Amino acid sequence: MSSFQVGGNVAVNALGQATGPDGNSPYGDRDGGKAVRYITPCSDSVCTWDNSDPNDMPLSRWYPTVETLPTGDVAILGGELYGSFVNSPQGQQNVPTYEFWPSRGAPVNSTFLAATMPANLCE
Repeated sequence: MSSFQVGGNVAVNALGQATGPDGNSPYGDRDGGKAVRYITPCSDSVCTWDNSDPNDMPLSRWYPTVETLPTGDVAILGGELYGSFVNSPQGQQNVPTYEFWPSRGAPVNSTFLAATMPANLCE
């Protein structure tokens, strides 16, 4: 069964400022907010992480909850649009939806995730 890392920060410059979604940062990184990364166990100890298409998820998610299902699919829940550490009461950062990877369609709204903001960042 694979291990997954989902969502993340935008690409940044040396000052930590966002450089945009094109990945033209001095570090060669890209916007990780919509990305899925996974590693599948191997027997030769040279396992590598596979990066999905940078737009695999339709919404950016920073610190979502990720649960691997018995089928090998992944449920992705909540998170924030951008890394701010604090989700405002107005929900400007809140991503109160869940989705699956590989995709099973558009993200689904969750009244539970909307009502539990900002505590929905707990993993």
